[in-house]
Amino acid sequence: MENIEKYQFSVHLEDICEKGFLPLVRSQSSSTICSSDISENPSTKIKDEDCSIEQLLNRIRNVINYKKSNKPYLPNGPKERGNHLLDLLEDKLKNNSASELITAIFPFTTDRAIQTTHQVPNASSVVDNSHLNEQEKKVKASQSKENPFNKDQLEELAHTGVQTSPAHIQVQSTAQQIQIPSYAQVTENKAKKLHTILLYPKEDQEKPQPIRNLLQSELNQRKEGIKIAATRPIRKNGLAIDCTSQKDLQNFLDKLNAKESLAKTIDIKQPSKRYPRCVIYDIREGTSDEEVLQALAMETDTDTDKFKVSFKLRGKEGRNHFVISAPPQLIQELITLRKISLNWQKHNIREHFDIKRCFKCQDFGHIQTNCKRKNVYCVYCGNSHPSSTCRNNRAQCLNCSEANRNRRVKYDINHFASDNKCPVYQQMVQRYKDSLTYE
Repeated sequence: MENIEKYQFSVHLEDICEKGFLPLVRSQSSSTICSSDISENPSTKIKDEDCSIEQLLNRIRNVINYKKSNKPYLPNGPKERGNHLLDLLEDKLKNNSASELITAIFPFTTDRAIQTTHQVPNASSVVDNSHLNEQEKKVKASQSKENPFNKDQLEELAHTGVQTSPAHIQVQSTAQQIQIPSYAQVTENKAKKLHTILLYPKEDQEKPQPIRNLLQSELNQRKEGIKIAATRPIRKNGLAIDCTSQKDLQNFLDKLNAKESLAKTIDIKQPSKRYPRCVIYDIREGTSDEEVLQALAMETDTDTDKFKVSFKLRGKEGRNHFVISAPPQLIQELITLRKISLNWQKHNIREHFDIKRCFKCQDFGHIQTNCKRKNVYCVYCGNSHPSSTCRNNRAQCLNCSEANRNRRVKYDINHFASDNKCPVYQQMVQRYKDSLTYE
């Protein structure tokens, strides 16, 4: 029993109150004790956000009971406890009333309301009806917002004596009570387009100094009023400078050119626009570039010289993924097709974003072999241990957590660092797209 207990997880009340959604939890269980009565047709592709409570419970149970090669993915202890907890949750959702559900999630509101009710010994202490109506309006107003549960507001209402009963807070469904924002809502505000310039050491120097060191020694960013959004090293000992506006970029260039020592040692270049890319998956080894280009030309009814094999990625045994560069209209046509015929087989096609992520520290911009950090960080919880040994039951993205702390943003951190919908990753994608030409 002790082995089972360690896999149970907890839901943090402050996360529901302050963020308005339940925290994402890494599942810790696997085969069924009581299989769900709800069957889900795999051909119906319903988004998680559009599912009913019953469908979501069924999907959670499918994750718990997942098997790989007829072998349960998770051990018996957690899988049995997970199914048992799901059974209890289903029973409670069916049997509990709306008021009991609110009491379970926000006990401080109903407790205070009960205390206030007991403090009404005579008519003189009864809350004025007009005052009560005002408080009811506040309750209804709070329900109409995207996040219907505001901790401070509920505490204030409970303190002033409003009963948090179904008569005052009508519960229509659990989904309406706790509105879990989707990643689309989190990332709907795309990153602002950055204005970039590339700096390189001039070729006539025998031992050029690093560009960053030159800038730090010759330009005082605060005194000169230089606003830089980001910097990153690039090939040939160069440095890319990103600014949020063309005005900020021009101000930086004016300050740089005004320094004779910098003008003599630094070459300034505009970044060249590149064509977008797509990736063709699982092409058999031994397939030549020419065969792939001919297949692309046939599918799009154009010439082979419109396409270029940028590079190949290693796939499963005996397979490679071809990354293709082409004019944007052709890339869009291929992505719309979604599949391409080659050597009597269909191959999936997706848009390719050349964004590196380190498997050691989980940061973007480099790979594991070039990582300079000493510690290993987990892709699941962000703590300092190998991902393969992680036993934490709550996902936390290290990149979003650092962005919140360093850049004072408010990204959702309850996801894996490898999630393609991660806000920081989406910023990297947007930055990569800005470097391409789609015209």
